[in-house]
Amino acid sequence: MKKSIAMKWVEALRSGEYRQTTSVLRNEDGIGHCCLGVLCELSPNQKNYMNLSRNKRKNEVLPLVVQKWAGMKTANGEFKYSAMPETALSGLNDNGDTFEQIADLIETYWKKL
Repeated sequence: MKKSIAMKWVEALRSGEYRQTTSVLRNEDGIGHCCLGVLCELSPNQKNYMNLSRNKRKNEVLPLVVQKWAGMKTANGEFKYSAMPETALSGLNDNGDTFEQIADLIETYWKKL
């Protein structure tokens, strides 16, 4: 992942500006976001990213255009770190990790994303 984008993402996740939700990039009301949805909001495609998803399951992963812009290796933020053999930011978000916890991981492991 591109470091400059990762650090902006970390800042946004810690800002308190976004309400966390699960299973979708952004709620239909536009208020709740998953961690990947916050990244989408930072992208140049923020106004239409919900229409760009290649996933038919209610926009659960990054659209390809956002993934490429951020330099992410996977659409769900999958990476490896020592505490767990493999994981994905989308799963951590959906299983209850806070934006602050996810921001800590992004800040540390941005190169693996």
